[in-house]
Amino acid sequence: MFAFGRDGFLPRALAAIHPRFHTPHVAIITYTVLATALALSGTFERLAILANSTVLFLYFLCAIAAAVLQRRDVRAGGEPFRLPAGALLPGLACLAVAWIFVRTVSARELLAVVIVVAVVTGAYALRARHLRAQRLPE
Repeated sequence: MFAFGRDGFLPRALAAIHPRFHTPHVAIITYTVLATALALSGTFERLAILANSTVLFLYFLCAIAAAVLQRRDVRAGGEPFRLPAGALLPGLACLAVAWIFVRTVSARELLAVVIVVAVVTGAYALRARHLRAQRLPE
């Protein structure tokens, strides 16, 4: 939350640093309140499924990113990492993650994940548009 606030993706107040302790106190308090609300709102099983479905979604995105980075020949320094069989392995990884996701997540939990992804994607798009508008010369 601190980094998102610092980078402008969340409210800048989350990047506030405590003058005495030099910690991101607003981000810590916000995270604590959100985690407590989630912990009190459901059963442990439901929270574990939601957490695991979120991790599965991140694995899915990482597999897609691996294929895109290889296709674009992105290099951080030296020779880029080459996946055997090109985009086949990330594609198989995406299929495996999707299969696990569908087999373990209920329709209600799937809806929650879809809503969160939609909200985050919308927020990202708005932020990107705002940043592009700031960069345009007047």
